[in-house]
Amino acid sequence: MKNIIFITSVIFFSINLNAQLTVDTNNGNVGVKNSSPEEALTINGNTSINNSGTRYLYFNNTWTGGLSNTIDKNGIRWQTPGQTGGGLDSLRYYMLYNYGQDKLFFDNNDDYTDGVAMSIKQSGEVGIGTNDPLNPLHVNGDALFNSNVGNLKFGFPTGNGFGYATTGGGTVLIMNSYTNTSTEAGSSNIFTLQNDGDLGLGTTSPDYKLEVVGDIGVSGDIYVSGQHLGLSDQRVKKDIEDISDALEKVLEMSPVSYKFKTEEYPALKLSTDTQFGLIAQEVEDIIPGLVSNNGKFESMDGSDTNLKAVNYVEIIPFLISAIHELNDKIEKKDAVIADNLKEYDQLSARLDALEAMISSTGNLNQNASVAENK
Repeated sequence: MKNIIFITSVIFFSINLNAQLTVDTNNGNVGVKNSSPEEALTINGNTSINNSGTRYLYFNNTWTGGLSNTIDKNGIRWQTPGQTGGGLDSLRYYMLYNYGQDKLFFDNNDDYTDGVAMSIKQSGEVGIGTNDPLNPLHVNGDALFNSNVGNLKFGFPTGNGFGYATTGGGTVLIMNSYTNTSTEAGSSNIFTLQNDGDLGLGTTSPDYKLEVVGDIGVSGDIYVSGQHLGLSDQRVKKDIEDISDALEKVLEMSPVSYKFKTEEYPALKLSTDTQFGLIAQEVEDIIPGLVSNNGKFESMDGSDTNLKAVNYVEIIPFLISAIHELNDKIEKKDAVIADNLKEYDQLSARLDALEAMISSTGNLNQNASVAENK
């Protein structure tokens, strides 16, 4: 009796919804406005899931309305609460798939030809603000990482990578390098930029517009419109000793004019003008501490070459000490000359006295001779 009632119900249901709903009893597929359903549920036309008339879900085959009525696309439409009616000015959101372009689009209208919210290519590229992403992530516009501590990392298959992070409520931007971006292992600071404009390289707390902890390599000129200052406070120094034999060392240095081998070291962007200076190898034999062997530059064949560099600034103390030594020698010579001049003056005075005596004696003899002749 139950089977008879069930069959009767199906027949009655089919009669009332004959052209609208089809159930294939062979495979169980259901068709809505489709007399030959090939899937478990096949729907021809729009599908609406209506909650109090404010939210909709549409699945489309050939889109025949809206802004783009010639593009074959399937999609889902969300209509926000409180927005009713079917006009184009209704506030709606769409997720559409375009067969011809093999892309999935997210937008606030059904026209994805320009300025879509997000698009995803079948090959995996994701675009935000663009309908044609060219990279795994392609953003057309500004990106905001809104948190007290936001991180943006660039990792490589080897695990190495870089990361940008903000700290202090967004007042500091830090770039780090990692040996493993996932675990942040091997973290090393590259630069720190504070919101007051201070930039630190090798330090996370710069106090100047540019603060560098480490060596700097420069290919080109440096122009300074201000003072060139070096830390020289006695409070940070120890083992202070006078420089000795500076004059002898300075006299051994041979200033020369020269030109750079620009063709052999193009990466250095060396000047083609005539230069004036010293030969590092010669200076190294005289004062080794003034020469650095850590200048790594690329030669013409691409190999790394340790080129020697002279610390010209630290030659200044040797020049000053040499002037002191020279001044001491001059003062000693001046003292000898002064003594010689004093002795000369004394001898000159004695000579003058002797000459006066001789002159006086000659006059007496002459007077005596005159008296006798009379």
